[in-house]
Amino acid sequence: MVEPPLVALATAMGAFVAPAQQQWTSAHAVPRPNAEVLLCEHLADRRIVGLTARPTDLSFETWEWNGARWHQRHPERSMPWCQAPALAYDVARRRIVAFGGVGPSYRYLDTTWEWDGVTWSQRLPATSPPARYVAGLAYDSARRRSVLYGGSDAGGLRNDLWEWDGSTWQQRTPGGAAPPAANPMMAYDEARGVTVLCPHDLTAPRLEVYEYDGNQWTHPVPAVRPIGINGARIAWDPHRARTVLYSGYEGFLPTTPSTDFLEWDGTQWQRTTPAVPLPFRTGIGFAYDTRMGRFVLHGGGVSADTWTYDPQTTVWTQTPQIAPYDVQAAACDWSGRFLVTSFRDTFLWDRGTRQFTQLASTSAPPAMAKLGMAFDLARQEVVLLGAAPTGTQTWIWSVQTGQWRQELGISPPYAVGGALAYDVVRGRTVFFGGILGWPQSPVYTNDTWEWDGSAWSRITPPQSPSARAFSAMAFDFQNNGLVLFGGQASGVLDDTWVWNGITWTPLAPLNQRPAPRAYHALVTRANGVDLIGGGDVAGPAFADSWHLQGSQWTPLPTSGLPALAQLVVASNPAADEVVVFGGADPIHWPTSGVWLTGASPATVTPFGGGCGAGGSTGLEASAEPVLGTTLSLTASGLGAQQPLVFAFGLAARALELPASCRSLVAPVATVFASTTSNGSASLSLAIPAVVTFVGLDLYSEAAALDPGTIWAMTPALRLTVGD
Repeated sequence: MVEPPLVALATAMGAFVAPAQQQWTSAHAVPRPNAEVLLCEHLADRRIVGLTARPTDLSFETWEWNGARWHQRHPERSMPWCQAPALAYDVARRRIVAFGGVGPSYRYLDTTWEWDGVTWSQRLPATSPPARYVAGLAYDSARRRSVLYGGSDAGGLRNDLWEWDGSTWQQRTPGGAAPPAANPMMAYDEARGVTVLCPHDLTAPRLEVYEYDGNQWTHPVPAVRPIGINGARIAWDPHRARTVLYSGYEGFLPTTPSTDFLEWDGTQWQRTTPAVPLPFRTGIGFAYDTRMGRFVLHGGGVSADTWTYDPQTTVWTQTPQIAPYDVQAAACDWSGRFLVTSFRDTFLWDRGTRQFTQLASTSAPPAMAKLGMAFDLARQEVVLLGAAPTGTQTWIWSVQTGQWRQELGISPPYAVGGALAYDVVRGRTVFFGGILGWPQSPVYTNDTWEWDGSAWSRITPPQSPSARAFSAMAFDFQNNGLVLFGGQASGVLDDTWVWNGITWTPLAPLNQRPAPRAYHALVTRANGVDLIGGGDVAGPAFADSWHLQGSQWTPLPTSGLPALAQLVVASNPAADEVVVFGGADPIHWPTSGVWLTGASPATVTPFGGGCGAGGSTGLEASAEPVLGTTLSLTASGLGAQQPLVFAFGLAARALELPASCRSLVAPVATVFASTTSNGSASLSLAIPAVVTFVGLDLYSEAAALDPGTIWAMTPALRLTVGD
């Protein structure tokens, strides 16, 4: 058992204490669906890097695909959000280069950013290309230059060519010419030493090719040319020495989508139709994974799935990671399992792995709007109320059988924006309010309905809240009943009510209360109720949170959760944790994602690539770093019986070493060991049962002597301590 690393880290941290505010942690399972996903291979790290927009705070999320699953990176600094920057990987400097784009308020950018595998940094050269977006960028490995061409700005299409050597941008004026182009498809042909350009010339009836050798543009004209392609993605396949185009529209108008591959070998085009083509989608992320020998596709449109394509077998394979985009309702069974429904499908979200699993049932709810969902603790069932074209339906998910069943009795009428929650004391699921007759003759209602496990009944209490929709409701252990807050009628409301099973009683908060709002969420906590987000029809979403204890509303300092309305939220009162499954951002744009607070899950995130020892090194953790447990770190793929050091730190960094090697951790503590005859070494790491370590990010890597390259380094791990 090794304890000194954490002891040394605690000393380095100084007085590390748990945050006093409500801290939300992003727990996306995969890169979010987006109209534009950017993928680029990082050869040194042997990973595909993905960028997806995070419009709620105008930045990018950085993800890495290791051939089996996605891991989100949390760099110290991220590139600011922009639309359509150009990306390429600089092989010599082991950095992804990004240039340009269009930022907020449609401002064209001339900024240069680089990703070194650990963080993003802005470069400030003396001269930069004019601002633009949708430019093409490819790395010329023979001349060690990133080649930028074309794009668009306020003046229209461009045809200037620039080169970046890592410190300076230089404009080039080669012989020959290529046409002005926005969003040109560019890739570097390593076999022939030329940059291949397909300019997206919508006026050309056939697909055109131009090639740049560092001095001259040439225009090959093959005997057979495919129809012109608009909006395709491009990648270089080094194993088969082909420049490959995928997706896009054939011709000028977006009426003939293509799901075939077009391959250019320098002489002719070859078309390949996959064994089972994927349905067409726009805005995909597309790159070639050299280590796997496959193309990787992610997202596009509203999709958040990942596929790999084997050019040898022409077969697409979907990865097991799934993330629903249109989450509509969620409920927790009080044991850490979260049932999540989208418009069509049912998923189970696992708190520990932060993964969605799509569930199959012999009978399942049809495609319909979900009015609400709650967990019936007494019967161990999830109650779902939904609105299908044929009317309102009630469905029950059994935890015991893992199956849906429909209840065919009377259901409440279709009331848009009604609030649904489970009354723990009385064992009833309650549905209140909403808009009847939507959208033809909308009328706000204040009806109260209850589900007793076998039938719905309408209740006529002596007193009720006013008619409203888009309020929120949750069980409150402090008030021993259901609490309802706010909503919308002729305006937005800020009143608080309690339902005891007989009547509704107004609650007069002391001193202060949340601002009037609708589209918010209320969730059960161990010591009261939390209110999260919300907004109104015309105004922006709120970024605040409040806690109700008894009759006192108190604002909660909140960090990590974007401003959201129309939230889908579920809580696990047994562990006092809350999970948000998306919502709408401040401009009412649907935002997918998962955020959680309360109990903090432990996670292990690998990053970076090893070096030395044939480049096959590895570092794995036997389990997540949970308080009071012991896990093992195992370094592998190293030389036999060599001195080895495990390094631990509180930050990641990229430090270049001799022989094309890198260290990825800023060490604070080290432990020495030696490898076995099979080139591996293990270390036991005890995680102290000290609550102040919850949320700590611990970085680790291992290094061993390597006779061939001085050092052999493993990839690194980010260990986030949880409870």
